[in-house]
Amino acid sequence: MGSPISPIVADIFMDSWENSALNTFNPTPKIWWRYVDDTFTVLKTEHISSFLTHINSQVEGIKFTFESENEQGELAMLDCKIKRIEEGKLHTSVYRKPTHSNRYLDFNSSHPLTVKAGLVKCLTNRAVALSSTKKDLNDELKQIEEALVLNNYPIKFIRKIIKGQKQNKNNCETSNNNINKKEYKSSTVIPYKEGTSETLRRILNKIGIRVAFKPTNSLRDKLCRLKDPVDPIRQNNIIYKIPCNDCEVNYIGQTSRSGVVRLSEHKNLAKVRMVDPEKINNLEKSSAIAMHALTHNHTIGWERVKILKSNLGRWRERLITESLFIESTPNTCNRNDSSLIPEIWKILLPIKSSENQEKNNGTI
Repeated sequence: MGSPISPIVADIFMDSWENSALNTFNPTPKIWWRYVDDTFTVLKTEHISSFLTHINSQVEGIKFTFESENEQGELAMLDCKIKRIEEGKLHTSVYRKPTHSNRYLDFNSSHPLTVKAGLVKCLTNRAVALSSTKKDLNDELKQIEEALVLNNYPIKFIRKIIKGQKQNKNNCETSNNNINKKEYKSSTVIPYKEGTSETLRRILNKIGIRVAFKPTNSLRDKLCRLKDPVDPIRQNNIIYKIPCNDCEVNYIGQTSRSGVVRLSEHKNLAKVRMVDPEKINNLEKSSAIAMHALTHNHTIGWERVKILKSNLGRWRERLITESLFIESTPNTCNRNDSSLIPEIWKILLPIKSSENQEKNNGTI
């Protein structure tokens, strides 16, 4: 919410505020640790009330409340439970709210395996960092295993990553000194498709391109429809297909304008007759499907027009997408069949490729 620099400005203000508040109270708290607007403070019990009154009187809009340690000497700070075991010593472990549900990213969700492995690493690193004793660490790792199994993570997958993270922690100083970070020439973001995206990332990493994935199948896309849907034919920036009624020929086109406007132009051009040579010359440049209908005395299937792709706001993106559809659609009457598609890519488009192979074999 708000400006991107708001958190930075707020933190600068709080830093100035706390310096002023702490320097004007006597005695100064033994410990004052702040994370955003949460603080962990150590001071004598008899000073709590006066200190709270003091810091709440500094600025009208900044008010604090406090929570003291319980009878067992425990106090939660963010995800850390702190326990005073004896004078001058603190014991820490992982803290979960009573409402914690143990729900994490499901292993069967449409996310890269690295994201799921990252979740296990994150939980393990937190356990290692916050557990004061080996018993606390083992208890927390057991809790992590149980929670992730409930989220369909294979137990072998979990234990392998936990073992690796514990070893990394033990060798932290050595590994930090020997790490050579790989430098990338460029970065790109691609839609995530299981199996394909990982292979593509490995290939691009070899040539110095860092790859990040973006999800393509989210609940937001499936459930959120904040606006009434627009009839596809009325949308802008589309790829469309116009079929012939009397043969199997199709025309693939693209437009940045409304599909209704572009189709009306095709319909007007389809009314040209052979008796007007000048209009026929213009027709060859303006509408290949209209020229096909005129040349073969066919009718066009206006009622069967199909929108193949929408939301293509960039001109080159539309041209490339149009070329891909032309190359993968049999029996097109387009003048320039997929001229923007490199020949090496065309073997990945099976429909047209098989058609071309049959032509080369003399079967068509």
